Amino acid sequence: MTKNKTNVDIWLERETEHKRKALENASRYFDGKDTFTVNTLEAIYGQESSFGTQLRNRGIEGAAGEFHLDKVTAREYGLIVSKTNDQRFDIDYASIAAASDPSQWSEVQAFLEEANFSPNKIKEIRQYVESVPKNEIEFADKSQADKKAKNKPINKRKNSCTDGHWITKDDHHIFICD
Repeated sequence: MTKNKTNVDIWLERETEHKRKALENASRYFDGKDTFTVNTLEAIYGQESSFGTQLRNRGIEGAAGEFHLDKVTAREYGLIVSKTNDQRFDIDYASIAAASDPSQWSEVQAFLEEANFSPNKIKEIRQYVESVPKNEIEFADKSQADKKAKNKPINKRKNSCTDGHWITKDDHHIFICD
């Protein structure tokens, strides 16, 4: 009997060493007192963009990129979002921004009850909130990511440039500084 693949199984097939290292490094930005780990980021990344396969288009007003951050949120977390450079599409930068913006799931659920969202939007967000912790548990069981990465020193990125251009190499988007 063949076991059906879960979303986590499919997402892990898409996880490259670079993506795993980026998520491990970003997990170091979590508060040391919380329970979030690299597996939390993996679960969010899978839920948001199916491990980078559903990034949406550059330049759109709504959420886009590796973690589907909108422009305002991305800028609030220090990402460059311009016509020539949109760091929402860079796994290294986007994962750090995502790790800087977690909420306890109970806070999100309480917010939903107070917000004036449509019933469909509430259902969508509630499903998201319920699925991420379940996927996180499965990632903790199946992922090769270093679960203790959060406790290691942060690997600082070089200063980012604001001018440059994007190229695609081996189906990966790469920003080249000019």
